[in-house]
Amino acid sequence: MSPGSSRWSGAPGWTIRNRWSTSPRGWNASTRGADECSARAMAGSRLPLSRVRPRSAVSVRLLLVSPAMTRSLRRGVFDDGDPLDEQGAAQAKSAAGALPGDARAVHSPSVRCARTATALGLRAEHGGGAPAGLDAGRWQGRTLDEVAATEPELLSRWLTDPESAAPGGESVSGVCARVGGWLDGVAEGGTGRWVAVVEAEVVRAAAVLATGAPLTSFWRFDVPPLTVTELSGRDGRWNLRLGRPLV
Repeated sequence: MSPGSSRWSGAPGWTIRNRWSTSPRGWNASTRGADECSARAMAGSRLPLSRVRPRSAVSVRLLLVSPAMTRSLRRGVFDDGDPLDEQGAAQAKSAAGALPGDARAVHSPSVRCARTATALGLRAEHGGGAPAGLDAGRWQGRTLDEVAATEPELLSRWLTDPESAAPGGESVSGVCARVGGWLDGVAEGGTGRWVAVVEAEVVRAAAVLATGAPLTSFWRFDVPPLTVTELSGRDGRWNLRLGRPLV
């Protein structure tokens, strides 16, 4: 699981949910590099926003769909590769047809994202085509309570410091840099509509980058299972719509 992908908001503070929207100038470009972005994040500043614009007159619409429920999500476990549970699979199947059929479909490489895409009736690209979620390193397969009991300082630092990574894993700044590069590619392509079934951390990173929020706000975005977060716009002006349920 990724902490916060259902009910848990992680770091102290307000959690942003559902109907919040904004009209940012653009999403993050990777041209200045992860190091500079990370330095700004440590200072609590916002990431530099790109001026990348779609190459065609067609507006880009990117629907980010979080995966359906799994046993790991219910138990608060860092993703251990388990498939959808019975309820999650049924809910995803019931939402088949709710997404645009002519959109380019991609998904994160995890089992739950691939199974959710299949249940939704999406014909995704071979190999997934969308960024993976945040790598939890040696915490993978463990519950949040287990990690909190054995490595409380590391967990606390991971949740509050965007540069801190789980042992053998990835930092928030790292996943945001990866997602930023992918979003720039989507924007530059100017290819109409996209549907991407992605891990909650990818949705959070997209929200942070699109709004220019500081990386410390990453865990404040609540991403329930099987919801749609939409990025849309043209000419470097993007709208963000969070958390529309599919069922």
